Amino acid sequence: MLLYKNIKSSIIYFIDGFYFDFLSTSLFLEVHPNLESDDKEAVRKGFGMKAEQNELIITERADLLYIMTKQWNIDIDDTDDGKYYKFILKPYI
Repeated sequence: MLLYKNIKSSIIYFIDGFYFDFLSTSLFLEVHPNLESDDKEAVRKGFGMKAEQNELIITERADLLYIMTKQWNIDIDDTDDGKYYKFILKPYI
């Protein structure tokens, strides 16, 4: 799956006397092209994007990627399954 090609660094947390090492990854997201213009504006406003901004790059812990794709409605493949998506995952270049 393309999602894991973006893994690039690790984050180390010190919690209660223990070190935790978490891989982090950057997600390159684009407002989904199948959205109506009103829906695109609502997504931009909801995620703090500028009026005509289409791309969003975030860095998150790799173990939370699956949850994020479900909560943020991110389309991770090219199949047209008729579901509502806010973003599409762009390939890592």
